[in-house]
Amino acid sequence: VEYIEKKIHAKTLFATHYHELTEMDDDLVKNYCVAVKERGKDVAFLRRIVPGAADKSYGIHVARLAGLPKAVLKRADAILSELENEQAQERLEKRNILFGAIALTAVLLLIVAWAVKESAKHLHGEGGCCGGGSCERIAKPEKKKLDGPVLHSYDFQVEGMHCENCAAKVARAINAIDGAAADVSLRKKHAHVDCDRDIAPATIIAAVAREGYAVKEISGEMK
Repeated sequence: VEYIEKKIHAKTLFATHYHELTEMDDDLVKNYCVAVKERGKDVAFLRRIVPGAADKSYGIHVARLAGLPKAVLKRADAILSELENEQAQERLEKRNILFGAIALTAVLLLIVAWAVKESAKHLHGEGGCCGGGSCERIAKPEKKKLDGPVLHSYDFQVEGMHCENCAAKVARAINAIDGAAADVSLRKKHAHVDCDRDIAPATIIAAVAREGYAVKEISGEMK
């Protein structure tokens, strides 16, 4: 049929009982079938050609009209029932696989949506592990004013900060040290600390560590 359609281009009447061939219906290939009227197991062929493909095979009905032995017709019915049951089981299995894939995709999309939502909350200081969720959000601390002139300045690279709550916790921990004032940048993962007295960097590092964060780089100068 493909060769006739694509190479010969001749008008052809092609009779078949293969339903797969009826899927070729397009601008060049057209399906026609004999009109049929069914009443239970009885079938009446109306002797009229109509557009479209037949939705089932009527071979056994034709054989019955032709007068084949009842034993042959009974055996044919049994084989047809087995084939239809197998096809129905295959369709059911394919449907279950499809539904399973859809369900899995839906679950994955929900997980991704939840993860994106939680990440956004986390970045805005609303994550559960950073004081958000059901916990009270930590307010950004005001810049601490020192009692005296700045004698030392240190710059710390802080790891583990994920949101504004993290930055606020680091700043509060450092500001709790007498004579130390912190300016913490979440974006740069950086803490600048001014001191109006002698404060060892280890003291500041320890205060940050108690909040669960790690200091990886230190630089500083005396003024």
